[in-house]
Amino acid sequence: MRANLPVAGEDARAAAEPKKEWLDRAISLEPNSARFYGRRAALCRTLGDWSAALADLDEAAEIAPEMMSVPMSRAETFWRMGIIDLAQRNVQAVLSRRQNLSRPYELRALLQLHPHILTPEKAPPELVAHAMKDLDEAVTRESHAGSARLTRASVRRTFLNDEEGAVADMNALRKEHSEVPGEGLNHEYLSEILPMLPGEAEAERVRDGCLRYAELLCRKIKAGADRQATLDIVVPILERAFELGATRLSEGHASIKDEPAVRAVIDKYHSYPVLLYKILYDGEKPADAASIVQEIRKRLLLRINRRGYPQASITTREHEYLLIRIPSADRDTVERYKALFRELAQRGSRLVFKVVADQQTHERWRSTKQIPEGYEAIRHELEESLFYREPWLKDEFLVRSVPVATDMDITYATANPPQPQPDGPPPWKVDLTLSAEAGRAFDQAAAELFAQDPKGHIAIILDGKVLSAPAVQSDIFGGSMIITGNPTETAARDLAQDLRSGIRYPIGRPGEPGEPVEEIWPHK
Repeated sequence: MRANLPVAGEDARAAAEPKKEWLDRAISLEPNSARFYGRRAALCRTLGDWSAALADLDEAAEIAPEMMSVPMSRAETFWRMGIIDLAQRNVQAVLSRRQNLSRPYELRALLQLHPHILTPEKAPPELVAHAMKDLDEAVTRESHAGSARLTRASVRRTFLNDEEGAVADMNALRKEHSEVPGEGLNHEYLSEILPMLPGEAEAERVRDGCLRYAELLCRKIKAGADRQATLDIVVPILERAFELGATRLSEGHASIKDEPAVRAVIDKYHSYPVLLYKILYDGEKPADAASIVQEIRKRLLLRINRRGYPQASITTREHEYLLIRIPSADRDTVERYKALFRELAQRGSRLVFKVVADQQTHERWRSTKQIPEGYEAIRHELEESLFYREPWLKDEFLVRSVPVATDMDITYATANPPQPQPDGPPPWKVDLTLSAEAGRAFDQAAAELFAQDPKGHIAIILDGKVLSAPAVQSDIFGGSMIITGNPTETAARDLAQDLRSGIRYPIGRPGEPGEPVEEIWPHK
């Protein structure tokens, strides 16, 4: 079900190694087998050897130019490397000759939506409609419910707020597959397959693969390949390499360094100012630093897109530093970025879920006027009618100081319209999904509150204001919940975006959260 994810795990790489060795021997014995080259390319892709994968596909194309699996495999490879332009070209090459395959339509839809996956609410409706048409074609042409249906479910939920359609697709999948991603993973599916956000090690492999494959193409130009046609491939490949942190070209690229299109790529990235920030961990770097830095990077991009700033390129170093290359040498633009990062460092969590103390704890507090250790008192303006059976919760109540979950734990948030009501337009709602770890912590707290008599409450607090404090009516939530009361669609969408882009640790320089460790300006 996850065959189109861009990054292979270590287990998949370990399994691919002996298979590749077998294919190496097979190709040495049968060097004119396009099929063997194609299979080895797929294994090289699993191993993260991107230049070798593309070189094998070039060999396969020379041996058997009629094989449609070659441009399709090229499209998949460029897509996973994040070179969208070249992936689109190869998908179109497949569709111009074969219209009966499912995957090209699915991939074309993903490529169309790619610029808008971080901010789906900004995607032009006509573009989403065109992508959905491709996904409908892909689902129709699948021999059984699979990847295309999962992608369509995710697009329906992410871009169209079509929960009913998404559930229908997921139910169809579950009929044919015993292991289908759960609701939380399903929500995250599209952002997980974004090749623009590879992990640090994977980013290095893609960057190095781009540079090595560009060298190979330079050698082909020297050997007589069509210069312009080859440069049309080299330029987007080098663009991706610089986007992922490349700083210069090697001697192997000497034959193209003076080409205007190549020079434009080099000058563009060398003219960008860079802000260097450190992730300010609590003490030692945690064991899961690799995933933390990628989550912070993703959420920073969400914030940048939310503000409408020029799209920055963010690369990571040692799972501890973020290098933010800003595509503008204008100092006012750089200062806007710096102000955004200061704001993130100062604000902290916007949304917190906190356990409300039980009746006995409240009564002791009221009588002694002493707040118990581990708790804090919060005033609220919720209606008294909400607590007609629990008068000790009126006006002010105690909550545990440590939250069960915060917006840093949110993996998915989207605005959805509520059910129509006869007495006027109802407020909008925001559907949330927590990370697996936070979901388990929330369920543990829910089970404790559900077992109380009367049922315990959990406070939902946004920017210091208590949104609600519902009595817990279930001992299991599975990491999913709803925030109601947003008066307008705009307010709900803004809240959903802000909640998706909170960061767990501040960034900055030690002792000065929000301030860059270093500010690097290009030499003119």
